[in-house]
Amino acid sequence: MISKISNVCDFGPFSKFNWDTTVKDQDDNIIEFNKLNIIYGRNYSGKTTLSRILRSIKQKSVHEDYLNAKFDIEHSTCGSFCQDDLEDIDVDVRVYNSDFVKDNLKWLQDKDGNIQPFAIVGSKNIEIEKKVKTLENEIGNEKSGLTKESEETHKRYLSQKTLADKTEKNLEGKLRDQAREIKNNSVRYNVPTYNIASIKTDIRKVHGKKYTLTEEEQVKHQQTINETVRPNIEPRRVVIPNYEKLVESATNLLTKEISPSKTIKELLEDPNLQEWVRKGSQLHRGKRNLCAFCGNEIPSGLWEKIDAHFNKESETLRKELQTEIEHVDNEIDLFKSKVVVPDASIYSQLRKQIYSQQDEANNFISEYKKNLNKLKKAINKRLNNIFATTTYDNNYDNADKIVIAIENINKSIEQNNLLTSKIDEEKVQARQSLRLHTVQTLLSTIDYDKEKQNILDQNKNRDSLKEERDTLINLIERKRLEIRTLKSELSDETKGAEEVNNYLRHFFGHDALTLSSEKDETGSRFVLKRGEEKAHNLSEGECSLVAFCYFIAKLQEAGFESKNSIIWIDDPISSLDNNHVFFTFSLIENALAKNQNYEQLFISTHNLEFLKYLKRLTWANKEKKANFFIIENDSKCARLRPMPSHLKKYITEFNYLFSVIYKCAHPKPNGEDTFDYYYSFGNNLRKFLEAYLFYKYPNQTKVINKIDRFFDGDHQSTKLVNRVINEYSHLEEIFDRSTTPIDIPEMKKSALYVLDTIKCKDPDQYEALLTSVNIVP
Repeated sequence: MISKISNVCDFGPFSKFNWDTTVKDQDDNIIEFNKLNIIYGRNYSGKTTLSRILRSIKQKSVHEDYLNAKFDIEHSTCGSFCQDDLEDIDVDVRVYNSDFVKDNLKWLQDKDGNIQPFAIVGSKNIEIEKKVKTLENEIGNEKSGLTKESEETHKRYLSQKTLADKTEKNLEGKLRDQAREIKNNSVRYNVPTYNIASIKTDIRKVHGKKYTLTEEEQVKHQQTINETVRPNIEPRRVVIPNYEKLVESATNLLTKEISPSKTIKELLEDPNLQEWVRKGSQLHRGKRNLCAFCGNEIPSGLWEKIDAHFNKESETLRKELQTEIEHVDNEIDLFKSKVVVPDASIYSQLRKQIYSQQDEANNFISEYKKNLNKLKKAINKRLNNIFATTTYDNNYDNADKIVIAIENINKSIEQNNLLTSKIDEEKVQARQSLRLHTVQTLLSTIDYDKEKQNILDQNKNRDSLKEERDTLINLIERKRLEIRTLKSELSDETKGAEEVNNYLRHFFGHDALTLSSEKDETGSRFVLKRGEEKAHNLSEGECSLVAFCYFIAKLQEAGFESKNSIIWIDDPISSLDNNHVFFTFSLIENALAKNQNYEQLFISTHNLEFLKYLKRLTWANKEKKANFFIIENDSKCARLRPMPSHLKKYITEFNYLFSVIYKCAHPKPNGEDTFDYYYSFGNNLRKFLEAYLFYKYPNQTKVINKIDRFFDGDHQSTKLVNRVINEYSHLEEIFDRSTTPIDIPEMKKSALYVLDTIKCKDPDQYEALLTSVNIVP
């Protein structure tokens, strides 16, 4: 069965129709087509358009007038299909509408046309009928035979399919959630178009491999992502230590032996006293005659005695030692600053490495300076005791490591500078590593392999049941084909014509018109006769009678099973008078509805009287078997909706017109559902008042006088209502009004005048009318 016409675009008045947003009940639940479907709609609302959508399935092509139309249909077995899939859809559909009449009964519209003959089962053949009966028993129905077995298998298949779909949907949901999380975390992953297809690609990439990261690796990648382009770092200056030369030069001076020409014993024995005397002589000689220390006169010959002790050799050594100290100080000054790499210029992934190398270099420099100070101390010791040799214990050999350490730093700096040109690439790699780590972590968390295997197993069971079901369906179809072949041997065009005549006589009491089957050189043809002569000048009503009887009879043609078909009857009482409305209903009831001689039945009408009878069809009052719909059409688009309860319950046009007037008087906040009623408001109000005032004032007074009496002589209200029902229900002499927007406030005011007056004059009737259209008083 067809569950719904999901979307219709550019197909007649259905310019942009969506089922799920329109066909809803009061609780916002989506309503679908049922086994029996009754559709009401005014003329030109779109009833025939809907029938043409269904007829497209039968014709395997879209209607020639709407080749650019698009639509989607959902079917219980074929699934969802659109206008491009029609050639591949195998669904039995029979549609009665104006196109059917045009294609099959051209003679009714053109005297040069013809009426297509059809054959139904004719003369009896016991052996063939016995075979047909046996095959039909084997096929069975929903309670027996292959049909029952097929339906039970189909139910098991649907159950397994639902389970498999649910399991797969659950897994897809987890993947979709993770994909959404990755997409939304743009700072970390930067993949704005990441979706479920993307994560499935990543799953194939990481499956069976190792992409999991440690906490430290994740932090490192995140730091790379957060990096900005940093300025280049100049290499650190490499100073080659001069330590070995300094030690060698100092050692020569420390071990050099000298002695005074004439020693002063006390000075040799006391280096401090000796230094005191040396400095004192420099402060007094040629400057003072009195000793600054004791105040006594400096004795003659003292300077010669001191010069004999501090001879030229000692002074030369002293100067050399002082020069050596300057050399050591200069070396210390070369290494006075620590090696420092600007932190702001170091990329995070090299920061730890450079910090370590920097500390190592500075440790070597610190150690080097300690040994230089140790060497300087040894030189000062000899300087303070110039005549005593000394030694320097050199156990330091790490000076060359300073150069190596700084060169290592410069290599890291070079590597750091190189990152500037590669930072974007590094970020891409870091983000990818983090994303693949996240995907692989998800696979482990949800036990992905187990889930996939479970889905494979369930799909295998589903496919097995589908194959079993399809085998049964094919077997049933082969048997049905055999039945059609056997029945074709019994087929008879004459019987087809007789069946049409039987419907005309039995249901419509029409003996004048008959359909006759005649044979000529081209084969059989149907001829319509009035008495013994060919019929001419048929009325529209007679054309409608013949066409509909022809359609119902054709449902019995050989090779066609109406009980397995979708049947759509579009407005079968067009141009028929009220005497034929009941008989049309009776024909549908007895030929189709009573024995449910259809898989799915659709009937549309514009006639409220006929709609009242359709409520009496077998199964029409069963909610699980029948649904009622209404087609509404405003200036924008036709829409199919569930039928309002008042129209479904009461049917009468009087109730319906009251509901329309009430909606115009009390529109919904958004006005969308009421706006189209304003375009037919003038006509609807006129018809309602004519009916209401006829029963209230059943005399020959003109309607305008009745309206004035209804409003108790309120001429202002009378003029307003009279203007609305005249101007807005006719355009003949006021065509310009059709080119301007509808005056909604004026119509709303008119509707309120009428309703308030009824409420005031006839409160009981007003309350009953509200109840009839399902409005709480």
